[in-house]
Amino acid sequence: PRRNFVPGRTRMKILSFSGGSSSFEKCPKLEAARRELAAIGANALIVPSDDPHLSEYTADCFARRAFISGFTGSAGTAVITEKHALLWTDNRYFIQAEQELGPDWTLMRQGESGVPEIGPYLAGLLRPGSSVVIDPLTFAAAPATALRATFDAAGITMVTETKENIVDTVWASDRPPAPTAPLRVHPAAYAGTSAKEKLKMMRESLSEAGADVMIVAALDEVAWLLNLRGADVKCNPVFLSYALVEQDGPTTLFVDISKLSDETSAHLSTSGVAVAPYKDVA
Repeated sequence: PRRNFVPGRTRMKILSFSGGSSSFEKCPKLEAARRELAAIGANALIVPSDDPHLSEYTADCFARRAFISGFTGSAGTAVITEKHALLWTDNRYFIQAEQELGPDWTLMRQGESGVPEIGPYLAGLLRPGSSVVIDPLTFAAAPATALRATFDAAGITMVTETKENIVDTVWASDRPPAPTAPLRVHPAAYAGTSAKEKLKMMRESLSEAGADVMIVAALDEVAWLLNLRGADVKCNPVFLSYALVEQDGPTTLFVDISKLSDETSAHLSTSGVAVAPYKDVA
């Protein structure tokens, strides 16, 4: 049996089970997440599908929404409150979500009539003075700003700083390690333009925009810019990294340095790119 969202006339309501026993063992992962929320005095947690690079497909270590909810589709957002656990996804995944979500979870059929978006739902559910935790590294600026505006209007605080991502804390030692696949050079003969020339064009664009620095965070953009390829994400030739391009300074690639070979190190040096540990981008 599966819970499904039913819009109420004045407040949001959650249906009880459509069948079977009303007694079940609570999900240990959810209970652990709720304990972490309670420890910091927060009332809800939003867990999107995105990684720190806002990738559509993520490395296993960033599959937080799949871990906490059990739903493995590529698009969806989990919300955990003190009493509710909900999963928003679109109609491509309704059947899959019904099959994968446990009895603790309510499927929010995103886009269907009467089903609210996450911000308005929480604004209607939580009391003024409540707080909602997000990991800002997994949200683009526009949706995070919209969420904050919705919560501010309802007297709810959006918490963006915690000691550690709450799902990572729950995942603990079972969390997959960061991928370590080696990088390889994508020859200019196939790329069409050398990395050095691409960086020159980038600096010209920065000058035209009156900007001094650009942080390249999307994994496919880093791979394209530096003519490198990796294997950190299944079926995607990308690697966990950031590139910092300065108008009047060096370009820095933030990456797990153990992934570099003599060939890729020489390629970066020739292209005028310095290297720093991935975690140092913060």
